Amino acid sequence: MAPKLKLDPKAKLIALAMVNVAVIMQHGFFAQCVIVAMIAAYLAAIGRQGFAARGIVVYATLGVLVRLLATYQSIVFGVLSFTLIAVMKMFPLVFYAGSVLSTTRIGEIMSALQSFRLPKHLVIMLAIVFRFFPSARQELIGNSNALKLRAHRTRGIPRRLSEVVTFTLVPLMRRSELIADELSQAALLKGIESPVTRTSAFESRLTVCDALFLAYFSVMLLFAAVAR
Repeated sequence: MAPKLKLDPKAKLIALAMVNVAVIMQHGFFAQCVIVAMIAAYLAAIGRQGFAARGIVVYATLGVLVRLLATYQSIVFGVLSFTLIAVMKMFPLVFYAGSVLSTTRIGEIMSALQSFRLPKHLVIMLAIVFRFFPSARQELIGNSNALKLRAHRTRGIPRRLSEVVTFTLVPLMRRSELIADELSQAALLKGIESPVTRTSAFESRLTVCDALFLAYFSVMLLFAAVAR
C-alpha cells in the first residue's frame, strides 16, 4: 500500500542518519521505548499501521525475553540476554530502515544518494546492497515453499537443526553469492560507473512536510541525547 504522506527520499535518508545517532546516544530502556514509539507513530501517520504494529510486537517480545532470561543464573542465559539487549538497542534503526526500504523505490533512494555528492564507489555499493535484500527475501520464500512441497511428497523432512541449516542456509548462501554477482553485472551494464553525471526520472524537492518531518525526528534525537 502506498503511503498517504509523500516525503522526499532525501528527508528520509537524513532522518535515517538521525535515528542512527539517536541509537548511539540513547541510554536506558525508557529512551528506547520512546524512540520506537515515535517511529511507530510516524509509520501510522503515513498509512503503515500494520508495519508499525508488527514492529511494536517484535520489540515488546524482545523485552519480555530479556526479562525472563534475567531470572536465570547461567552463563548461557547471560550471553543470550546480552545478545537480545544489543538487538533491542539496534532495533529502532532496523525498524526505521525497514520502513524506508518498504515505502521508497530503489531508484528514488539512489537519486537521493547522488544528490548528496557521495563517493561513486559508496553509491555503487549501496545500490547493490539495497537491491540484494529484496532478491534474497524472494529466494528464501521460494526455498521455503520448495521444502514444504518436498515434505508433503516425502512424508516429512527431518527437523534437526543441522538439517535445517543444510536445507535452508546453505542454498541461501549459494544463491546470495549468485544474486550479488548478477546485481553487480546489471549495475555495470546500466552504466553506473560512467563518469558522466547521471540524470534521474524521479523529481526530488524538499517541501514543508519534509521540514516538519525532520523537525519531528530532531525532537527524537534531542530526547535521546538528554533522556536517562
